[in-house]
Amino acid sequence: MTNKEIIKALDELDLSSYPYDEVKRLVSLFQPKVVRLTITAGAIIERIRPDVNVYERKEVSYRPADKNVKPQRATLPKKTAFYGTICHESDPLFNNRYMALLEASELLKAGKDAEGTEQYTLSRWFTNSPIRLAVFVHDTVYPDVHNNVLLDMAKREFERSRTFLVDATQFDDYEKYVTEQFAKPVVPSHDYEYIISATIADMLMHASQLDGVIYPSVPSLGGFGMNVALRKDVADDKMVLQEVNELEYKQKGGEGRFSFMKKAIPDEMDNHGLKKWHYMNYHE
Repeated sequence: MTNKEIIKALDELDLSSYPYDEVKRLVSLFQPKVVRLTITAGAIIERIRPDVNVYERKEVSYRPADKNVKPQRATLPKKTAFYGTICHESDPLFNNRYMALLEASELLKAGKDAEGTEQYTLSRWFTNSPIRLAVFVHDTVYPDVHNNVLLDMAKREFERSRTFLVDATQFDDYEKYVTEQFAKPVVPSHDYEYIISATIADMLMHASQLDGVIYPSVPSLGGFGMNVALRKDVADDKMVLQEVNELEYKQKGGEGRFSFMKKAIPDEMDNHGLKKWHYMNYHE
């Protein structure tokens, strides 16, 4: 089957029936040339969770696989990945935090007229080794975004990869389709819409030498930076926890503001987590 024929077969599936096996079969037939983006050591990745009073490293890392009962953007049920946000080193770290809030905040999703207060735990990590990621950034998706250095880098790599192909049709069909799968909005009640992107990400992360996948943020409409999903062993071996912040987001009168409440610097780390936290009130 050509990539175009595989895409047609996938589009004809009733995803609400959760046809995991058929999606896996069809996805395995793709003839992809995966675009790779390498993130250098020392890059900052941040991860948000919607609560506070967290005391262990494992609580701000990836979710246990047995707790994942539904498909997510890059993970299948009963599997897990480290999800986070990353922006280019030349961009302000605020971009990371804003992307994370856009992904997590129910107030932001509800619109500017919604009012309330939310609290989050935001962990900051840095990479101690380069990480190699599959990236999907076909140029027909988010074509007008100009505030995302990482996205621009990925698109240049996409163009470079296409230039050296004798026949770029198969490559284009695959990249465009998968980019659209990672970029489509999904409401919580339609989690089955994640099955195709999750299956592709799972195969790339666990059947190749890649460390994970990187893709633009849907809530931020491709702006600011990118989302990453990493294998749990990559998170364990190549990610160092730098600090954890508790932050509060308030939205009222059509305006939103987030502020930091506490910062925790990990101390006495071992394989089981963090034995001790140092909390302090501070403003940033």
